[in-house]
This record gives sequence, C-alpha cells and structure tokens, in this order.
Amino acid sequence: MRNTFLVEIICIMFIVLFVYAAVSKLLDYESFVHEIRTSPLLKDRSSSYFLSRHTAWLLPVIELLIAAILIPEGIRVKGLYLAIMLMSIFTIYIIYIITYSPFVPCSCGGVINKLTWTQHLWLNLGFILIGVVAIRMNRTYRKHYNVEQR
Repeated sequence: MRNTFLVEIICIMFIVLFVYAAVSKLLDYESFVHEIRTSPLLKDRSSSYFLSRHTAWLLPVIELLIAAILIPEGIRVKGLYLAIMLMSIFTIYIIYIITYSPFVPCSCGGVINKLTWTQHLWLNLGFILIGVVAIRMNRTYRKHYNVEQR
C-alpha cells in the first residue's frame, strides 16, 4: 500500500506542476507568445508569429490534459508516461538553450521564473526521475498483488 501512496504523491506533484505552468502561461498569454516567438528555435522563421500563437495555446492545453489523465487511477500510468515524455521534451529544449543559444529567453511564469536555466534543467531531470520511479513502483505493486492494468 505504501507504493500506491507514493505513486499518488508523485502524480499530485506532476498535476500541481502542469496546472501551475499552464495557468501561468495562459494568464500572461501575450508575454508567453512573445517568448515563444523570440525563442532561438523559431527566430528568423517567417511563420514564427503564427506558430507562436498556436503553441501558446497548445502547450498549456497539453499540460492540462496530462494533469487530467494523471487523476484517474485506471489510466494514471499512461499519464505518467506522457508526463515523462513532455518533461523530456522540455529538458531537451533546455539543454539546447544552455548549449547552443546566443541568448537565453525565459517563458516560465511565477516561481519557476526565478530559477536559472541550470536549476530548471535539474528540476526537470528530477521530475523525470520521480516519474520513472512511480511507473516502476506501480508495476511492482500490480505484479505483487496481481492487479490488472487497464
């Protein structure tokens, strides 16, 4: 039973992170659009305005959807896989920015905005790690108690 409690705590941590990040982006939408548009990955692209406006809506929606998928116990593991995948994408972006970007933009809101890019990288890696731990703990629990996964 301890495993399921820890998996729930980890899922709650992801839910809080994704809801917080999504709401921060939506509340400061215009600033987020500007940050995306000036991102080193989109800079000097003719479609950057169109792409940045759509990404500024799509990314928070994805974060909120993953947070919602983490709530029901039956599909929680799928949510954890999606959370790890999204955090991995963010982590790859951060590594790119730290390594190759001539300037370091910031599209993070709230408290996360206070982190340096290196601290942000460690935060993301930590969430990826606890996500993997949660999946393994869930698998061990289900195997031990012969519980079927949906």
